[in-house]
Amino acid sequence: MSDLNEKKNESSHHHPNLKQISHRFLRIIGHTKAIKKMVEEGRDCQINKIN
Repeated sequence: MSDLNEKKNESSHHHPNLKQISHRFLRIIGHTKAIKKMVEEGRDCQINKIN
């Protein structure tokens, strides 16, 4: 098990925009969960564009 922890530490990578990327993934996850709920409830999940 210690080998796995050592490999994690060796391969750590810090992206300069990590906070923004993480926030974007959280938004995507939230949108996906909302669509999943709409499908499960049988609601229309079509996106209507506003012109």
